[in-house]
Amino acid sequence: MSAKELAQLALAGVEKVNPTLNSVIEVYRERVEELDEAALPDGPFRGVPFFLKDLGPLGPLEAGKKSEGGSRLTKG
Repeated sequence: MSAKELAQLALAGVEKVNPTLNSVIEVYRERVEELDEAALPDGPFRGVPFFLKDLGPLGPLEAGKKSEGGSRLTKG
């Protein structure tokens, strides 16, 4: 199974269960579509999709992406 296929399956899983769980605040669909497997770094988990937990007062982890600190108080 390729890294892109794994990412597509993870995205499909989020789309299926997140309406009930409401635990994922943002999905980067463009990264799945534009995934360049040759550019992935080496390592034991090369190509395995993962989630970033939005916690802490450190501010946005990435420019242009949501950062709500896991709190309704900072939502939006």
